[in-house]
Amino acid sequence: MSRDELAAALLDENIETKKYFYPPLHQQALYKEHGANLPVTEAIADSVLSLPIYESLPAATVLQVAGAIRGLARHNTPKGARAC
Repeated sequence: MSRDELAAALLDENIETKKYFYPPLHQQALYKEHGANLPVTEAIADSVLSLPIYESLPAATVLQVAGAIRGLARHNTPKGARAC
């Protein structure tokens, strides 16, 4: 499951996520003209997904997010592979 697929599936569960470090700095207008080739940076930027997190996040929300991800992992695990 890709980062974007996971984000969409979590949004279906009313769980908002954010893409951080996207687009990577070297692809933003100010730096793009330098033409940097940073494939590792791009791969990381394409895979990072930030889940809800803040100081007063209720325990029930933590359990909701964890349960949703666990359910998605079980649903999307290939046969013979071990899910969470």
